[in-house]
Amino acid sequence: MLYFVVFVAVIFTVVFLISKRQTKKLPKIRAKRIQKEPHQHQDEDYFQFDFNAGHATLSETRPSALSSPDVKQKYMQGLDDIPALPTVWPDLMRAIEHGDAAKKVASLIMNEPTLAVEVLRYANMVSPKDMSDLGQAIVLLGYNSVRGIVTRHCFSKMESKGKSAYKSADLWRHAIATSALASITARYILGCDAGIAGTLGLFHDLGRIAINVSFTNQIVTKPHVSTGYLQVERESFGINHLESGVLLAKHWHLPTAIQQGILYHHHPAFAPPDKIPEDIRKEVLAVYLADLLAIHFELAGGHHLVSLPQPAYASLMSASLEDIASDSQVSKELWRVRAINF
Repeated sequence: MLYFVVFVAVIFTVVFLISKRQTKKLPKIRAKRIQKEPHQHQDEDYFQFDFNAGHATLSETRPSALSSPDVKQKYMQGLDDIPALPTVWPDLMRAIEHGDAAKKVASLIMNEPTLAVEVLRYANMVSPKDMSDLGQAIVLLGYNSVRGIVTRHCFSKMESKGKSAYKSADLWRHAIATSALASITARYILGCDAGIAGTLGLFHDLGRIAINVSFTNQIVTKPHVSTGYLQVERESFGINHLESGVLLAKHWHLPTAIQQGILYHHHPAFAPPDKIPEDIRKEVLAVYLADLLAIHFELAGGHHLVSLPQPAYASLMSASLEDIASDSQVSKELWRVRAINF
């Protein structure tokens, strides 16, 4: 009798273990089925965003032809009149890009007393109490805003004195916002360098600043939603802001990454990922998404047209554009930008 009871117990245990093992396999089977679902629609969903809730308008962006030799030569001659950047500028950009301590950044800024005064002036716009410590001012403003303030100060000598195609204050506010947002969007792009993305975001519209200086008292025609603004700039000035920005960046001997970032920063709208150099592809996408969000949040640099990236870029991302826009850091950085009065 005892043997019979033991035999039944063993049979029951074996049956129980087999059934339990089979139930564990079920989730794996379902997971494989989900992976087999087509992902093209999911790629498109990555960029679904209610831009109409803001002041942005969806449009197409089409590339434009390069400038004619005559226009390019005339533009290049005008670059000789643009002052060189201060010697402290590259060291400052490098320190901020690498996330060095605020004290080190402050020590570099102190080499340019007028620049130190400028940073403190902007910090006191944001601070509820008087701010006189440069290190604390840098922490309060955040590296992205400091990077923009430093660069704008260095560029101040090339501000157009006549009527400009683009409002200078809007351009700089947009540049700083895009830089700050690019540092955030970079975190949602696998393998993207947030420091480089932030720097590229600051310079992506450098060509529009150059257009303001080179084509004073000229007005840019309002772009059409079916073509975008690159072709309109080509028609208005004979050159678009991609080409003018790259030429100015080369004139100043800025790093190759910045030159390429300027040249390709609209490519996600009309070209597949493999048309962008691999070493800056992810950073360019970070800047492009940041540009879209800046325009959506009413920090445009001269237009309110946005074009969604091609679906293929979704493969580089770990979250949708809507998820990125909901990041709490976005509202924090935009508050800093809006608090600064250019």
